[in-house]
Amino acid sequence: MGLCPKCERNSVFYDPYFKMARCCYKSCGFKEKVSDEKSYFDLFEKNSEDYARKVPSYDLSFVLLRQIAVAYRLNGYMKPVHRFYFCWSENHYTGESATSLEEFVEKIKKIDVNSLAFHFYRGDFERWVNQAYGETELAEEIINLREQNPVGETLRSQLYKIVSKRVEERKAKLPIPV
Repeated sequence: MGLCPKCERNSVFYDPYFKMARCCYKSCGFKEKVSDEKSYFDLFEKNSEDYARKVPSYDLSFVLLRQIAVAYRLNGYMKPVHRFYFCWSENHYTGESATSLEEFVEKIKKIDVNSLAFHFYRGDFERWVNQAYGETELAEEIINLREQNPVGETLRSQLYKIVSKRVEERKAKLPIPV
């Protein structure tokens, strides 16, 4: 970061999309058009004491953040909007929910079988994994399981087996360890 001529803080960065030097403080509002990244460094960062200890550029940090986001998505972490809420019946919430496939697998082991059956035979599980995660293969496996009409603990064990297998496959695809 370079020294801002308006607010005199070490807060100016290079915006490659607009080819502009900007202050990261919105209250300051400083921005100045520069021809390229080299002219930005000459004008703003060369005189900065942080220039010698420069961290990787904006583009590299963006790539790293994107890899982390992909890893979290593959690992099954989702926004609360995509949470699965377990119910006993229509509009009767059990108080349990799952925000990731890993958490979903854990909940399968401890949720009451009647709640599992309620969601399983309505098609809630395959709809959730397909819409929240884009897991069409897992959704098809759950549909195939429903055609076998499992009940009770057989339903729990078969569902657990299918989903936990997919969770392990997803972990193997992670680009970086999380």
